[in-house]
Amino acid sequence: AADNLNFELAAELRNRLFELREMTGIKLKTSRRKK
Repeated sequence: AADNLNFELAAELRNRLFELREMTGIKLKTSRRKK
């Protein structure tokens, strides 16, 4: 059960990190276009 929880938490963190990367990537792209 503990392993399952850790796996789920790790997967959720990965998803959040991926979303943050996409958000920052979009911000960087828009800022580059403005420049």
